[in-house]
Amino acid sequence: MLLAEMDESLGPSIELGEVVEQVRVSKKPGQLPPNERFVGLEHIAAEEGRLLGFSVTSSVSSSTFQFGRGDVLYGRLRPYLRKAAIASFDGYASGEVIVLRCAPDILPNYLLTLLLSDDFTRFLTARTRGDRPRASFETIASYRLELPSLEAQQDVGDRDALLGDSLSRLREASEEVDRICELVLDEERSRLLWSKPTQMVSLSDLVQSIDYGTTRKSTPDGLGDPVLRIPNIGASGQIDSSDLKFAELDERDSERHRVIAGDVLMVRSNGSLHLVGRSALVGPDHENFAFAGYLLRLRPSAVVSGRYLFQLTRSPEFLRLVEAASRSSTGINNLSAGRLARFVVPLVDIETQTRVVEQLERLQEEVLRASNNANQTWLCAREVHERARAVWLGQRISTASPGQVASKSSKRSDTEPIAVGGQRVSKNVEDLIVELVGVSPGHQNAFQSIFDDLHVDYDTARDAVFKLLAQDRAGLVQVFDPEDRAIVLRLAK
Repeated sequence: MLLAEMDESLGPSIELGEVVEQVRVSKKPGQLPPNERFVGLEHIAAEEGRLLGFSVTSSVSSSTFQFGRGDVLYGRLRPYLRKAAIASFDGYASGEVIVLRCAPDILPNYLLTLLLSDDFTRFLTARTRGDRPRASFETIASYRLELPSLEAQQDVGDRDALLGDSLSRLREASEEVDRICELVLDEERSRLLWSKPTQMVSLSDLVQSIDYGTTRKSTPDGLGDPVLRIPNIGASGQIDSSDLKFAELDERDSERHRVIAGDVLMVRSNGSLHLVGRSALVGPDHENFAFAGYLLRLRPSAVVSGRYLFQLTRSPEFLRLVEAASRSSTGINNLSAGRLARFVVPLVDIETQTRVVEQLERLQEEVLRASNNANQTWLCAREVHERARAVWLGQRISTASPGQVASKSSKRSDTEPIAVGGQRVSKNVEDLIVELVGVSPGHQNAFQSIFDDLHVDYDTARDAVFKLLAQDRAGLVQVFDPEDRAIVLRLAK
């Protein structure tokens, strides 16, 4: 259907509640029939408009709402997640799910497209508050729209479903590229590091020391020494300092727990076994930071470079040693410095180390580029889908450029109006952060201060700062202010 034809088919402006009702047939656990299908929030895919599965009513311990085939299920908790799907069977839903039933004037697939749209999500997000925001049916019902003919609705729903399926396949392809890239890198690490070592030695022969971090409680207030914690050890082996905490350490503890370039930080204790052994290489940008007690600091000796030691700790063979040494039946997996020191690992001369590391780093750059390209393609396609929905639904189109989405997780858009100094402005978060950093005194440029001035959700502010830190031009840099003993943001020169 042409857009002009669709425009002609639009009816008068109505509230959604005029054509959609909430089904509130409630059942308590003791009233539920056994082994019927149950849908909770975890069974509804974010953004994709489909169900991931279901469980059974015998596992339910709270009140539910009954739904029927063709009803639309909407996750009311954190509406920015866009959890909505059409039920293809009868069953019962969690109390966190709003059951919507369509009047004859609106089709379920058109309603689903509307509920997943950016404009509707902005509408709900602006009207919900708190750490766990919840939408109400009354708010949903107050959304105004111009309802097209049933034929136009069917066309919109079909197009949206077709594009959504294509996006799902594209995302799966992006994830497969990620998996293959990691597999290739692991295989090359195994080949270069473990296949023909000059000698096998204890890890203790490669390091000056293996040390535990500070147990002093850290806070996000920006006061004291910046402390690297488990969340700062990125999955790719880089240190992510976008979410820093700080601890006021005395001079002795500050010196004892500081890191220098070439150190390797490793997660030593966690409930998730796959996180134990995750490591990151300390670079010049993070020198003199402290590190927390759930990490180990490996300081290389003269016989090994920090870059070689880091690649060694990322190899599959090394991680299998970690898993065997730290596995626990108590729920907390712990790797001690003593056990780590006894690992038997390969050692080659410094010249060979340099050659091996350079090969691995080149390969890592290549696979990371491939992974980023695949992910960026998915992000751009997702943005096209967003704009297409807006056109099909006759909504305003976001001013965000394709590919501006920063991550695969759904978050409040960074171009919605933001309150700064009591006024509403339409600039995006990155522009506002640059302005705030440019006009504020240095000590006020800690992340927490900037975050408090923006009045957006934490994830949006964090992602915007991280995006600016990654830019070479017109971005930000992090600087350790020795006077305030705090990390502050500065404009990149």
